[in-house]
Amino acid sequence: MQQYQIIGTSFMTGRGGSTKMNFGPVVASRDAFYLVVNISHNQAMFGLLGGIVDRLEGSPQDLQSVTVTTVGELPEEVTAHPDWPRKIVAKRNVIIVPRSMIREIRRPGLGGQLVLETDAERFSIGLKLFGKRKALSWLREDMGWDCP
Repeated sequence: MQQYQIIGTSFMTGRGGSTKMNFGPVVASRDAFYLVVNISHNQAMFGLLGGIVDRLEGSPQDLQSVTVTTVGELPEEVTAHPDWPRKIVAKRNVIIVPRSMIREIRRPGLGGQLVLETDAERFSIGLKLFGKRKALSWLREDMGWDCP
């Protein structure tokens, strides 16, 4: 049985008007979701200028109730596992949302999002365009997540 799988390619952090869009793989496992920050919306829209604006707006370290580290600092039992995606760059920031912190998982409407709610944060994951049903089934049936 597969232990790690990329289920999305983008995610938003925050609630209401204070959301921040990021582009990067979202890896799910039985114990946590790993949201890898490849590029922010500002960087995608404005290039280098966006990177400067992004730093002024805050960094992933501003998040509460989750761990922020780099992919290279993840435990070796995670990154050395045969199912861990090999193309993820070690220097990228990764937001780790552990199972114990997630109080609700929902899927608004029939859209391509999966929303993780913690006490302090909301993470809206943009599910992969193709294979979303298979990924949701894997989360429910193989990984034991309570998601719609």
